[in-house]
Amino acid sequence: MPEILDAVPTDPFADDSAALRYRRTDEGYQVYSIWADGVDDGGKPPEPTEGIIYWGADNRGDLSLDALYWEPPPPPAPVYDEDLMKQLEENTNRISDDADDE
Repeated sequence: MPEILDAVPTDPFADDSAALRYRRTDEGYQVYSIWADGVDDGGKPPEPTEGIIYWGADNRGDLSLDALYWEPPPPPAPVYDEDLMKQLEENTNRISDDADDE
């Protein structure tokens, strides 16, 4: 730890100025804050409401620091659509022809 930080950061939501929580998971580890409700829920985030997680003081759940570094999944691979490409080429040629006529 001293090579990276002088001390473990404190959890700003902990009444006792305790350190951020750390636990091992199947994927590796998790560092989290008890969040605004002040209750250690074991790193579990708030339950989504209609697919959205609300991070309010009224919601039970913890804030995992991996949420701060989340990366969206990569976009899907492009799909070559031959019909669409033909239509694009025809429209490009038509626009070019119209410009030549002017």
